[in-house]
Amino acid sequence: MKRPEDYCATIIEDTQTLAIEDRISYLRGIVVPLIEHLGYTLAHAPKDFAATSTFVLATDIEKRLTALEQAVFPRGPVQC
Repeated sequence: MKRPEDYCATIIEDTQTLAIEDRISYLRGIVVPLIEHLGYTLAHAPKDFAATSTFVLATDIEKRLTALEQAVFPRGPVQC
């Protein structure tokens, strides 16, 4: 089984091939589903409050990354 550091190194390497404006959405597409999956896994654990907290965390991270993306790379009307 790969270590988490190995996966992270691969993801970071992959982001280097993307345009800078696409990196935040790429990472959001990886991080949020992983946290949501953790929530589904924790939903089967005896203490279900952990699952709820995990889904709240996933939603919060998604909103924050979207806000960061919009702040750094606003996509307003194209000026001609």
